[in-house]
Amino acid sequence: MPWILAAGVIGVLVALWQGFWQEERQALVDAELERERGRIWGMTCAATHRAVQAGLVTTARRVTPAELRAPPAPFRPFLPAGLNAADAGAAVTAGYGAVVVDGVAMAVCALTGADIAVRGPSLREGAVMAGLERVGFVGGDATPMHGQVAALEAVLGALGADSMFVTADFGIGHASERVHRRAIGGRPELSTVAQDIGFRGGTGIRRAGRIASVVTEAAGGSMPATARAEASGDVIVGSSGRFTVRAVTALEADGGFAFGGGTQTAFSIPQALSVGTSMRSRGAVEAGSVTLSGRLDTGGALQASTEVRAAGLVLNGEVSAVTATFTGNLDVPGGCSGCVVTPVGGGS
Repeated sequence: MPWILAAGVIGVLVALWQGFWQEERQALVDAELERERGRIWGMTCAATHRAVQAGLVTTARRVTPAELRAPPAPFRPFLPAGLNAADAGAAVTAGYGAVVVDGVAMAVCALTGADIAVRGPSLREGAVMAGLERVGFVGGDATPMHGQVAALEAVLGALGADSMFVTADFGIGHASERVHRRAIGGRPELSTVAQDIGFRGGTGIRRAGRIASVVTEAAGGSMPATARAEASGDVIVGSSGRFTVRAVTALEADGGFAFGGGTQTAFSIPQALSVGTSMRSRGAVEAGSVTLSGRLDTGGALQASTEVRAAGLVLNGEVSAVTATFTGNLDVPGGCSGCVVTPVGGGS
């Protein structure tokens, strides 16, 4: 009968629709699970980077989630104790570790498994949700991270085609306008100061072991006795600043020292001052000895208890020194009190 036939057709359509709906629902559930696995993998990868930066990992080796959850003293946990592994209940295998780039340890992570090419988009979406900036795929579009695949495989093992991986140099975000105190493997520019540093308001350099710069500028401050300050360019002290160097500190520059301003106080160094090019000052200069391969030009008083050596001396202020040795011309409009002047190489 027609109505029986119609009912049968409707029943078949309902069954097909239910099957399709169930399949779509399962696909959504599976995709959400993949995103969660990718998110946990990304979180663990970021924790591995923090562990490397903190000094827990300093060599090329594997790192386990258990080690990140309960690291040895004095390190604090890098992962929550209850966080499950990314591969729990799924046919994927997560790997975490570090490689060494230019002598600096760098975190690396990988995620491999069955049907990774199909599951990759959802896994990657979860990894990005966890804060990773870039994810690479073995054999996929080239990224700056692909150059580290060989080093990564040496630590985590061979990665199959389409496997996901991250290296901390470009996979984890680093603010490029900031200088990072800890070196980032593969990104040496993140630990380099590209612009001048100015110290204002009485601030200074404390506990310095070695300071190297192209230009160092300071309104004031001090160097401790055990420090060694080196500059490949100029050192500039502001008009009202006083720069004090302790008794056993060496202060060197390949360029020049500049001290300027009508209210400039004395520049005092108990030990040697070594300048590669020139020293300019409108204030008083006091030093145990002053040695310059270039020119000394000071508008104030120059006082050296031992000697003054320079290619040329132009002194508009008072000169008071035991010995002045130079190879160029001596011009002292203010006169020289108690000086013994010794020209070298035809100076006058």
